[in-house]
Amino acid sequence: MGTFDPLYLWAGLAGLASIVCFVAARQIRPGDRAWQVRLDGLCVVALLVAASLSVAAAFKSGTTNENKGFVEAQPNRPIGELSTSIPDSVRSSALRATVRIINPITGGEGSGVIVKRDGDYVYILTAKHILEQTNEATIETFEGRTTPVARDTGVPVMERINNLDLAVLKMNCKKEPDVIDICPENKIDAAEKKGFTVATVGCTDGLWPEVRIEDVEDVVDLRRDDNSSAGLHWRTRQEAKKGRSGGPMIDVNGYLIGICSGAMKDKGYYLHISEISRELKQVGLNNLLE
Repeated sequence: MGTFDPLYLWAGLAGLASIVCFVAARQIRPGDRAWQVRLDGLCVVALLVAASLSVAAAFKSGTTNENKGFVEAQPNRPIGELSTSIPDSVRSSALRATVRIINPITGGEGSGVIVKRDGDYVYILTAKHILEQTNEATIETFEGRTTPVARDTGVPVMERINNLDLAVLKMNCKKEPDVIDICPENKIDAAEKKGFTVATVGCTDGLWPEVRIEDVEDVVDLRRDDNSSAGLHWRTRQEAKKGRSGGPMIDVNGYLIGICSGAMKDKGYYLHISEISRELKQVGLNNLLE
């Protein structure tokens, strides 16, 4: 239950004062017109004050995280040494770089992350399974807000990575969006440790991007039904909710180290950075790693 904002109390008192002034003005004798005008003026002023205080209180209660410009889900209880905090700057940038992706054929929804800007275009990584049966997608950008600031249709699927749940889209974008850099090769080893804290971002249940602070449990080689490898994946202690597929996993330094593939048995699974880097090179998208 939220705390009561005293601004609402002051707004109520100002509203009450306006009512008192209005009633008093109506009781003035016809010969005291000047006093009636004064009381009517006080009534208007009190109403304006009440309205201003109400708006201020509503705005204050609608913001989160001390107006830092990002929305964050409630994290699970910290687990001992795994509760290392993620800097606010990393959370905010991650939120602004995350987009919502809509499949125009199936109606399915997921998330994606901007990883590179090149002239008037941006490159977006996402999960390939979101884009089944289509060669284009609708992309909504939020820039840290809870409603989209832009909606682009017909964004082409530039690349589908064989054997991995990974795809690349290329979108025309005139603005200067936040970008999450893919973790450099010389820092990948440091990101392959077990038991550490990350930020993940996704459009839970098809809503706006939301930051979650999660604990990485380990790295696993996921297998398909035919026992072939689906690639290395980070496994998190928290389940990835619907709509977060394709969203980024970001380390404490602000680097992208994984892409959400989905959930299984109350755990989240994110395609590992080593798989992402290797396959982007193989399809000639080295520029995304620079």
